Amino acid sequence: MNIPSSEPIPPEEEGESLPYKHRRLRRSFSRDRDAGRSAIQSISHLLSPSFDYYLGFLLAGMICAAAMLLDAPGFYLLAVLFAPFLGPVFGIPFAAVLGSGWFFLQSLFHLLAGGGLIFAIGALTGWISVNLPAGAEFTLISTHNAFSWPNLIVAVVGAGLTAYLLVRSPRQKPLVANIAVVYGLMLPLAASGFA
Repeated sequence: MNIPSSEPIPPEEEGESLPYKHRRLRRSFSRDRDAGRSAIQSISHLLSPSFDYYLGFLLAGMICAAAMLLDAPGFYLLAVLFAPFLGPVFGIPFAAVLGSGWFFLQSLFHLLAGGGLIFAIGALTGWISVNLPAGAEFTLISTHNAFSWPNLIVAVVGAGLTAYLLVRSPRQKPLVANIAVVYGLMLPLAASGFA
């Protein structure tokens, strides 16, 4: 039995409402896809090193060499501050997640080249220290050359914070969090070259 209503109910026409809904959904998905591509491109641009990367490593390595020869802790801090943003350190896992072999190899090459430069400067500093007059003491190098849990924790926290800040704002380099990563990676590498 049908109950009479006071207003007539218009018949539903499926053909008119579905295309509008589908078009609206397609537009929102394409906007999300475009925003995701834009974020990935800006992050990969930040992680790709330039000439400043190697210049920063050269300058930081020279300051680190002076810190090792003079046994001055303040110069170690200065070397860390002059170090470049270690984009290739974060580019390697980023490329692995994206599945980009070319970006992975590029990041690996730049990381090895920058690390090799720091190691070579440390080795040159060690060779210079052998030719210094007897009586020169290098006590601070052993703190960076030996494994310590606090240094590892600083590097891991710095890497996590840098990764978080890269994802949160992909158009800006997280230079402050990078200092912890540089402290955990660059100084032990230079001290190993020195030894």
